[in-house]
Amino acid sequence: MMRAALALARRSLGRTWPNPAVGCVIAKDGHIIARGRTQDGGRPHAEVDALNRAGEAAHGATVYVTLEPCSHFGKSPPCADALVRAGVARVVSAMEDPNPSVNGQGHARLRDAGIAVEVGEGAREAGETCRGSAPIRRSVSCSIQKPASRRRRSSPGRRGRCRYGSCARVPRR
Repeated sequence: MMRAALALARRSLGRTWPNPAVGCVIAKDGHIIARGRTQDGGRPHAEVDALNRAGEAAHGATVYVTLEPCSHFGKSPPCADALVRAGVARVVSAMEDPNPSVNGQGHARLRDAGIAVEVGEGAREAGETCRGSAPIRRSVSCSIQKPASRRRRSSPGRRGRCRYGSCARVPRR
């Protein structure tokens, strides 16, 4: 079942930014009830997509998901809460979410609700699908670079930013 979830996640690669590409399969008695993936633009999340397709059949089912269900309020409510409300019996996650605002808290919320949680099946493959979804941070800001000898060419403007957006793109005279 985790293989099917990983295949769904791979279908979303490059289309879910800023969220990771996640796949989710809901199964009961060895049969797949519903499948979901993080949709283009990152919403809805894979778990919510699969729960919407499963409806009442999700009660007592096992959920296979390639990344730990989120536990924080962002632009959508926590997926961990949606799984608890649906009454699933077990959640199998490939890996914990490396995002500091989740990192284990989604699994803890599920366990607190009495849902069995397993982590690790397909972790390597899931890590490959999640790569690239972390926030991009600039390592050196323009305002802390050493100004050039001529003020106008590359030094920061009045507000601490380069006049041209990037010191590297300053036009030459």
